Amino acid sequence: MNNGEAGQAGLFLAKYYCNSLHSPWWRDKSKSGGQVVEQIIHLYDLSRFLIGEPKSVYCVMDNLFHKNVEGYTSEDVSIALIKFKDGCLGSISATNFAIPDRWLYEFEAVTDSLTAYFTDANNAVFTRTDRGGGESLTVSSSRIFMKR
Repeated sequence: MNNGEAGQAGLFLAKYYCNSLHSPWWRDKSKSGGQVVEQIIHLYDLSRFLIGEPKSVYCVMDNLFHKNVEGYTSEDVSIALIKFKDGCLGSISATNFAIPDRWLYEFEAVTDSLTAYFTDANNAVFTRTDRGGGESLTVSSSRIFMKR
């Protein structure tokens, strides 16, 4: 998208949902930095790579689901609203209380020429929106990007 072929970006959405207690150092925000710093930062980096630099960011986070777990001081739910310098709007949401032992991450970008929807880092559908037929291209890979 940053080569201009996709046109003006208008919307970027991303989410990361997991449900794991992780190791004790991870649960302690003073040691890990929390879920946003340890896991979700990659989606923030991706938004900057695909869309560009943010103009403003508003984020709220809390420990709603693990507050009774001893030593769990990291946030387990967060959402950020982003206004990029080019006018694009974005949202990145995360939780560590979704489906146990599954790591779900997906993101999409809507531009004036296409919609790109990634179900994960290996699988995407690009649909042209600037042509009448809405032609789509599906891209898949079996490459391992992250180990669990």
